[in-house]
Amino acid sequence: NELDAILTSKMKSKLKDYPIPVIGIHIRRGDFKMGNPITPLSFFIEGIKLVRECAGSNLPVTVFTDASKEEITDILQLPNVSLAAPKPDILDIILLSKSKVLFLSKSSSFSYWGAFLSDALVVRPINDWQKKIRESNDRSNYREFFFDETINETTKEFVAVINESLKNY
Repeated sequence: NELDAILTSKMKSKLKDYPIPVIGIHIRRGDFKMGNPITPLSFFIEGIKLVRECAGSNLPVTVFTDASKEEITDILQLPNVSLAAPKPDILDIILLSKSKVLFLSKSSSFSYWGAFLSDALVVRPINDWQKKIRESNDRSNYREFFFDETINETTKEFVAVINESLKNY
């Protein structure tokens, strides 16, 4: 694909050293702490719990973030959750995009690029301003879902979407 064409051979080789995430989450903090809306950790935690419940196992989670470990302790304390190793951002975006299920941060272009390149279930905060990242088609597993981490009617629909996305896992 075109993205592979712009990667250096060193980057392509390095990309092979990293495992493909099952559940990939992007937690944006950095400059967002200075006024942009921050996606609450509860969005990620409740979403992870629900995906794992549907799968019947503690599926591995890879966290891509610019936050300090102290800012995301509650997520890192969950079982089978790991922080992505430091690497160039483009490799993080590519790995995030290869996840079976992606959880995005609200209003984050980094998250949006991971989703745009993905062929998986993309889970977004219910109040995100961007209504659609890209279209899906019959040849794709790509599907966007707005998730409200509070228990409500959205959760029942989310369970159905998760089960569909994980049926071949």
